Amino acid sequence: MGSEYFTGLFSKKGWRAIFLTNGQVYFGKTTRTTDREMALEVVYYLRQGEKPDENEKIEQVGLIKLGGELHKPKDKMNIALSQILFWEELQEDGDIVKKIKEHIAENGSIYPCVVQNRTYEVRVQKK
Repeated sequence: MGSEYFTGLFSKKGWRAIFLTNGQVYFGKTTRTTDREMALEVVYYLRQGEKPDENEKIEQVGLIKLGGELHKPKDKMNIALSQILFWEELQEDGDIVKKIKEHIAENGSIYPCVVQNRTYEVRVQKK
């Protein structure tokens, strides 16, 4: 498949979830695609953790804004197409897009890149 194929797929505006071969998922807007890579901007990702509890396991999922990490990356990723398993177009009324839009509205702008950790708890009964 040539770059025209991927350019056509990513030419639509809107939010996407990009699932990588290493298990990581990134959310954002695609801005450019070549025959080797795709550019993603306004980038968010999920961070999972657990909170100990006596009676149940509580999993926490945080929605993190790219840019607040120790190495201070810019709010843009170039992802090799060979590392993408699949992608999904996200609906504007979905939970992830709503939270991203809330974060942008609360901060007045998407820049500077500030980590905004939104934590959601998923309770799972211990056996």
